[in-house]
Amino acid sequence: PSPHLPTPSSLHFPLVGRSAELSRLRETYARVGPDGRFVALTGEAGIGKSRLAAEFLEGVRASGGRVLSATCYEGESGLAFAPVMQALSAALAGEEGVTALEGLSESAWVETARLVPAIRAQGPGLPPAPALEGPGGQARFFSGLAEAVSHLAGTGGAFFLDDAHWADSATLDLVTFLVHRLQGRPFLVLAAWREGALGDVPRLRALLAEAARAGTGLGLELARLDAPAVERLVDGWLASGVTTPEASLVRRLHEETEGLPFFVVSFLQSVDLADPAGWPLPRDARDLLRSRLEGVDETGLQLLQTAAVIGRAFDFELLQAASGRSEEESVAGLEELLRRGLVRELDEAPIAPRYDFSHERLRAYIYEETSLARRRLLHRRLAEALADTARRRGELSPRVGRVAEQYRLAGQDALAATYYRLAGDHARALAANREALSHYQTALALGATDTVALHLESGDLQVLLGQYDAARDSYETAAASSTGAALARVEHRLGQLASRQGDYEWAARQFAQAEANAGTATDVTPVWLAQVQADWSLVAYRLRVIPEALQRAVRARALAERAGDEAALAQAHNILGILERARGDLDAARAHLETSQVLAEAAGQPEARVAVLNNLALLEGDAGNDDQARVHLETALELCVAYGDRHREAALRSNLADILHRQGQAGAALAQLKQSVAISAEIGGDAATALPEIWKLTEW
Repeated sequence: PSPHLPTPSSLHFPLVGRSAELSRLRETYARVGPDGRFVALTGEAGIGKSRLAAEFLEGVRASGGRVLSATCYEGESGLAFAPVMQALSAALAGEEGVTALEGLSESAWVETARLVPAIRAQGPGLPPAPALEGPGGQARFFSGLAEAVSHLAGTGGAFFLDDAHWADSATLDLVTFLVHRLQGRPFLVLAAWREGALGDVPRLRALLAEAARAGTGLGLELARLDAPAVERLVDGWLASGVTTPEASLVRRLHEETEGLPFFVVSFLQSVDLADPAGWPLPRDARDLLRSRLEGVDETGLQLLQTAAVIGRAFDFELLQAASGRSEEESVAGLEELLRRGLVRELDEAPIAPRYDFSHERLRAYIYEETSLARRRLLHRRLAEALADTARRRGELSPRVGRVAEQYRLAGQDALAATYYRLAGDHARALAANREALSHYQTALALGATDTVALHLESGDLQVLLGQYDAARDSYETAAASSTGAALARVEHRLGQLASRQGDYEWAARQFAQAEANAGTATDVTPVWLAQVQADWSLVAYRLRVIPEALQRAVRARALAERAGDEAALAQAHNILGILERARGDLDAARAHLETSQVLAEAAGQPEARVAVLNNLALLEGDAGNDDQARVHLETALELCVAYGDRHREAALRSNLADILHRQGQAGAALAQLKQSVAISAEIGGDAATALPEIWKLTEW
C-alpha cells in the first residue's frame, strides 16, 4: 500500500452526507410504538444504503432493541423465503436464540419450524405442522412467521431486508403481510433496494406508497455525495498524522467518482492522493478491482474464487468444504483476506460466523476471471457440500433449490434436474406457485426423465396462475407421451381447462374422450370417474342441457359414495346445489351446498371449500341475506388467494363487489372490481384469442 495511506485493515469509513436521512430515520424510529413503521432506503448501486442502515441499526442495538437482518442476492430470487430463513436462522442461533422464543404461541412456533426445522427439537412437544393446502393454511403460515419476527424483534426492534429488489416473490408476500399489519407490533421494518434493478422494484414502490398513505411509511432516496462530503470522507479515512491532500485533489476525486461512495472508497484504497503524478486514476472498475487483488497468494485466491461461487455471503464451513483446502489453510487464508479488506465478517450470527465481500462488484469480477473448468469444479463441490450439510441438519427440503442451481452451474444436468424437481415440490408445498413452476420447467429443460409428470405439474400451476395457453401446451405435450388411463387423465385436465376458458363444447368433447380412453383400465378409480362426471355435469349446465347435467351430477354422487371419498362427494353435492338453484328450488340447493361445505371442510380441500362458499354466497344473495353472503365470499377469497387461483380470485372479487354495492359501500365495491378486472386482463391468453366467457365466471 501507499506510504501515505493506512492499510485497509485500519481504514475507517465514516458516514458523511447522510445527516438528514439519519435524523429522519431516528425520528421515525422514535415514533414506533404501540404500532410499527416501514422505512425504505432507495438509490443506485453503491450509494451507501447498507452503510446508512448499519449506522442506524447500531443505534437501535445500543438502545436495547433487537435487530433481525437478511440480505437478498441476485440469482436467488427463485428460492422461496431464502432471506427470511437467513434472518430467522441468525436470530435463533444458539441457546440464547431459542430462549428468545419463550412466550411465542405454539402455532407460530410450528409455522416458523417450516423454514427453520432445527428449532422443532427445541419446542415443548410441538405437534406436526398442518398442511398448507388446508383451510386458511397460507394465512396461518404468514401469521405465524409475522408473530415470530415481531416476537424476536421485540419492542423497539427492527427487521432489515437489504437489497430487497432481489427478494423472491414469497418473501415479498411476507413483507407485504407484515407492513399491512404493523398495528400493535412496535417494531420497525426497514428495507433497502436499488432503483432501476431487474427485481420486483415496482411492487416495492407500491408497498411503500400504500404505507405512506396509511401514515406508517417513509421513503428515503439517497443522492450522490457533493464535493464537501467527499472531502469529509477523505479526512475520515486518512490515518492521524497523514497530511490532508490539497483541495484540488479532493475535487478531482469527486469529479472522477461523481460522488458515488463505493467508487470514492475504492479509489482511496488504490490511489496515493498525496502524489498527483502517481495517479492516473483507473477509469475501468475491472482494472481497479484487479489492482486490489494484487499480492493475494494462491490459497487466498482459491478461497476468493470459492467464495465468489458461493455468493455474496458465505460461512467458513461451506467455504472450506468447497475449496478443498485444509482447515488450517482456510483459517490463515481467510484472516489474510480480512486484513486486506477484501472480505468482512458479518455481525449477524456469532455462533457460526459469516463473511461477505466488500462489494458485489468485487465478487462478480473474481467470478468472471475464474476459468470455466475451475468454476464448474467449485460449483460441483459446493453442491455436494450444501446437500451434505443440509442432510446432516435435517434441512434438505428448504435448500434443494440452491443445490440444484449449483449442479446446473457445474454442468451436472441430470443431478440438477433431480434437485430442481425436489425444489419445485417444496415450493409448491409452500404455495409459492411461480417459483415451483420455474423449478419444474428448469428440470424439464435439463433433461429430467419424468417428463409427463412434470408437464402435468407445470400445467396445473399454469392454470392456477391464469397462463392458459401455456397450460394447454404443457397438457398436450404430456398427452403426446401418454396412453390409456394416463392419457385419459390428461384429457380430463384439458377439459377442465376448456371449461375455465368458456369453451364448453370443446370441454364436453374432451371429457367424452377421457371417458372413452379410460375404458376398463384397472388403474381408473371411481373417485376419478366421479370427478369427470361432476366436471361434465357443470359443462352440460353451461350448455343449458339441464337433464344431462342432472344425470351426470347424480352419477358423480353415486360414484363418490361408492368410493367413500369426501372430496369427490363434496364436488358432486356442489354441482347438484348449482343445478337446484338454477331450477329455482332454493331449499334443495341449500341442502346440497351445506352438505358439500361439511364434506369439503372434512376433506381439507381448499378448492372445494372455495367453490361451495362462493355458491352459498350466491344463494344467500338470492335470499337477500347480503351480510351472510359477504362473510362466505370473504372467507372464500382468503382461501383462494392462499393457494393462488388467479381466475377464481377475480370471480370472487367481482361477486363480492356486487354484494358491497348492494350494501351501499360504493368505494369498497369499486376497489374489489378494479382488482377483479386487473386479474382478468392478465389471464387466458392475449386479447385477440381470449374467450369473453373468461370474464363471465360466476359459479363453479
